[in-house]
Amino acid sequence: MANPRRSMSKSSDKPAFYVINISDRNVCLSDLALTIPAGRCYDLLNDNFSFTIEQLKASLKGGSLYKKRDKIKIGKGRPEVSKVGQIEVSEYPIITRNRSAVKIKEPVFEDLVISDEDYANEMANEFEE
Repeated sequence: MANPRRSMSKSSDKPAFYVINISDRNVCLSDLALTIPAGRCYDLLNDNFSFTIEQLKASLKGGSLYKKRDKIKIGKGRPEVSKVGQIEVSEYPIITRNRSAVKIKEPVFEDLVISDEDYANEMANEFEE
């Protein structure tokens, strides 16, 4: 006699209807009252959703699944998405210079400390001449 638990655990017996959002924005499927976030994948025949196959076929025929076909991918299995437009982060850091290519020279000033009286005398002598 077959074990009933074993037959229930097979996921291949259960129908699947996967929808993945391939755009960078949320996609609203209005006739199904569902919004799929950017990059998210859902199985619409899963227990979390209450859609029937007839509803999904009607949406594919002329509803929101048909209208948004450029923004979503549909399949019986989990769809594969290529990573053509994504930017990958390098594992290796960019090598930078340890020293600057610009040399900064600080001007050296002679001792400019003068008392107020010396400064006043110097200015007075310049104007008298």
